[in-house]
Amino acid sequence: MATAGKVITCRAAVCWAKGESLSIEEITVDPPKENEVRLRVVSSSFCHSDLHAIQGIKVPGLVDVQFPMVAGHEGAAVVESVGLGVTSVAAGDSVIPLFGAQCGVCVLCKMDGTNFCLHSRGTRGLGVMMDGTSRMSCKGTPLKTFLGCSTFSEYFVIDEPCVAKISKKADLKKVGVAGCCIPTGVGATRVVGKVKRGSVCAVWGLGAVGLATIMGCKLAGASTIIGIDVSASKEALGKKLGCTEFINPTKLDRPIQEYLQERFGGGCDFTFESIGNVMTMKAAYESVRPGGGVCTVLGVSSDPDKFVEVHPHDILAGKEIKGCYFGGLRFRFDVSPLVDEIIAGKICCDNFITDTLSIDKINWAIEQMKAAQGIRYVLLF
Repeated sequence: MATAGKVITCRAAVCWAKGESLSIEEITVDPPKENEVRLRVVSSSFCHSDLHAIQGIKVPGLVDVQFPMVAGHEGAAVVESVGLGVTSVAAGDSVIPLFGAQCGVCVLCKMDGTNFCLHSRGTRGLGVMMDGTSRMSCKGTPLKTFLGCSTFSEYFVIDEPCVAKISKKADLKKVGVAGCCIPTGVGATRVVGKVKRGSVCAVWGLGAVGLATIMGCKLAGASTIIGIDVSASKEALGKKLGCTEFINPTKLDRPIQEYLQERFGGGCDFTFESIGNVMTMKAAYESVRPGGGVCTVLGVSSDPDKFVEVHPHDILAGKEIKGCYFGGLRFRFDVSPLVDEIIAGKICCDNFITDTLSIDKINWAIEQMKAAQGIRYVLLF
């Protein structure tokens, strides 16, 4: 492309300090260095984790949010140019940028049962490239990324192991949700929980990740899929995506785990917690049946000082609790097949997209998210 090797000037939504509204700024984006890829972002949706980043919430061992920052980690893009040594993608390729890496050669990538990777783990958490520097700047100030991504910018540079090449048949205005919520929910049912046909499932929290989890349970052939949320507005979409019923736990006359234990002869076969609240994690764990019931935690807790308390009798009884990151899917290798399912119509993106907006409306989208209105607002460049 004509811009290859040159500094690009573009627009981005910059968070200058913790908790501040985002400012639409003109920034500069340097060319990619060795093993780096510069992307032109087509669409970016706003995830609750981006809100956590803007609020400066730190996740121990995962991210230490730095400012000023350009957040955004759920989007779809086109490769503008590549640095030396890049072989998996080329200019013009359609891609999903990823907040996690998959180098394919480190000791973790070669292990079964994990999708963690050692590549750039420390530097991504600090919002910089492998050499400790940034490729973006505004008014002479270097800008940080959020977990290696900055999809709230028209252009940004990312490490090659954090880019998944996808089919050019994919609609890049919609398929950005394949960068976080859909793989997290669907993957949790397939890779971690391993939901079986005819099983009883319950999902806590019907945000984007919870709805994707419901969709995954339906695809797996679960016979009973219970959506659990305190907001009645979530019921209709939950049932559209696969819920056989909806429960508001505040309307019950007893704790929901007691209700589910009694109703299903000891509990559910599979439960999923997508809220990030230690009390609902505890409820989801206690709601699985003895002798192999599996609780999967997807939600990221925003309070590092709170812990989930489980009774040792439940452990001895064979109730399992698992956690997963990105649904247990391998970031770079499993996203492309998932996008193929979207293209084939097996997985629908439209139900997750509440509205499409210009980047200038991003602060309005943030307020909508704070008020728990809508599922995903997609920003189009």
